[in-house]
Order: sequence, then structure tokens, then C-alpha cells
Amino acid sequence: MIQLHVTYTMKPGIHPKAFFDALNAANIPSLCRHEKGNIRYSYYLPADNDNQLFLLEIWKNNDALTDHQQTSHFLQIPSIKEKYVAHTDLQRFEFE
Repeated sequence: MIQLHVTYTMKPGIHPKAFFDALNAANIPSLCRHEKGNIRYSYYLPADNDNQLFLLEIWKNNDALTDHQQTSHFLQIPSIKEKYVAHTDLQRFEFE
């Protein structure tokens, strides 16, 4: 099992909900949740930082994650991020 912690830090003056809304408008979260091998794909607003959006992803295995990273909806994310996100931090954890 692979767990990803993705923290998006917004550009100045942009609220994280605007980025979240743009992702939803492109149906990205729903499409990701329905991919084979996806266990969890959930966004959270950190209680202690109003400039970030946190994404928790859990995938069955590396093959599922690799397949996810090749989907057309995943490949749309950079163009959406460009408008809203200043920095992305990714942490990867693997469990048996």
C-alpha cells in the first residue's frame, strides 16, 4: 500500500477552496476515487494554516499509482495548479 501526503501552498491572495473548486470543476477528485487500486483520495483544510490544502492519497500498490499518474485527468492537474499553487510538498510512505 502506498500513502501520499500532498500539501499545496497557495499563491498570495488565493484561498485553498478556490483551488479545490477548480479541481472539482474538472471532476478530478471523483475520477481519481473511481480508479482501480484507489483506496482513498481526500482533501482537507488544515486547521492551523489558511493558505494550504492537504491531499491524502492511498493506493493499493505501485502499479495502481503508476496507472493513476498516466490518466488524462491526472495530467490536467499541473495546468490547474499553475493558477493557484505556489508550492507543492509531497511525502510518500509505503506499507505492506
